[in-house]
Amino acid sequence: MNKNPIKIDSLWDFGAVAESEARFREILDGARKHEDQSYLVELLTQIGRAQGLQANFDAAHATLDEAESLLESNMQRARVRLFLERGRTFNSSKKQEEALPLFQKALELALAENEEFLSVDAAHMLGIAAPPDKRIEWNKRALEMAQASKDERAQGWVGSLYNNLGYFYMEDGHYARALEYFEKLLIYSQKKNDEDFADIARWFIAKVHRLTEDYESALKGQMELLKKHAQSEKSDAYVYEELGEIHLALENEEERRSYFQLAYDAFTTDDRYVYEVKFEQDRLNRILQLADN
Repeated sequence: MNKNPIKIDSLWDFGAVAESEARFREILDGARKHEDQSYLVELLTQIGRAQGLQANFDAAHATLDEAESLLESNMQRARVRLFLERGRTFNSSKKQEEALPLFQKALELALAENEEFLSVDAAHMLGIAAPPDKRIEWNKRALEMAQASKDERAQGWVGSLYNNLGYFYMEDGHYARALEYFEKLLIYSQKKNDEDFADIARWFIAKVHRLTEDYESALKGQMELLKKHAQSEKSDAYVYEELGEIHLALENEEERRSYFQLAYDAFTTDDRYVYEVKFEQDRLNRILQLADN
């Protein structure tokens, strides 16, 4: 491998995790021969991350074990990434108590090393894994860090943090605050010409409308997403599920059964939803029941 290796983060596509892992593995042999072994360690942490996102947790830990075995005292950024990805693997496998101290270590070391992008990442993960009464506080701290940073990559966390704040406010039943952050996410995503993230914002906005019993707005929002996805020959289990929930509330039984069946089929046949299949079986059972009855 030459002295200017491929930037690892540029290979990520979080909408296609398996393909991202394959891209990482394509450069793995070259990384093993590179004079800077910290590059290899960082690459291994991202392979571990990809494995964890596919719910291959044992494989992820094995990959991270290899990365840890190669760590040297001067590899501080690689060490931050190892803390982060080990923590993410624990968090994704529902072991938040083991994840939290790793995210804290990642944040402390990233701040000490002036790694702003990774500092915001660590704070954002604390905002996900922390107990419910601390999540909003951590996400707001991460948002402040991202907005204050002069690092463009660190600033790039703003959209995710708008999303997370909206989500946790929604979970807490603070729907007006949730809507505020989802609308910020929509504006932010449109400015960035990121239609995929804009669609996530639109989906959440429509969901908040459903939760506040504004079914007309909720149905309009989800149907617009459905039509948009149909034009690009995509399907989205979450859109189908929300349409099922709307029609359940409106007591439209035929539509309710149809959309819940579409949701169930998508969740159980599309590799994008491996996490839901592995960890949200009660949810899938409910969807199937509402499709059948």
